[in-house]
Amino acid sequence: MQRRLLVSTLAVAVVAVLLLGIPLGFVLGHQQYNDAKAELIKEANNLAQSLQTRAANGLPVPVKQYAGRLPDRYVVVTENNGKPIQTGVRPPKGERVSGSGSRGDVVVTVWTNASYVTNRVYGA
Repeated sequence: MQRRLLVSTLAVAVVAVLLLGIPLGFVLGHQQYNDAKAELIKEANNLAQSLQTRAANGLPVPVKQYAGRLPDRYVVVTENNGKPIQTGVRPPKGERVSGSGSRGDVVVTVWTNASYVTNRVYGA
């Protein structure tokens, strides 16, 4: 009798953990993806703002130097609808997350590998 009660209690506990844990894991993963994307958008906007400020003040715009401040990122900067300037290693298609930002005539897109999001989920 006690054994049956113990087994049924454990079964109910396992089912409850599964019913609540799986959706929670999904929501957490989605939230971490959105946070990572927002971080990339913020990085792109900050870089675009820095470059636009230098251009507006008549200073040279060292795109590669500024983009190099974003380690492990692939950065594409387009100024005045000109030729894009690319730095970093482009992540494989289907395995990347991106964020874009613009200020004035400067458009910046920052890419990172999807493993960045995965590491954020497992590191949470």
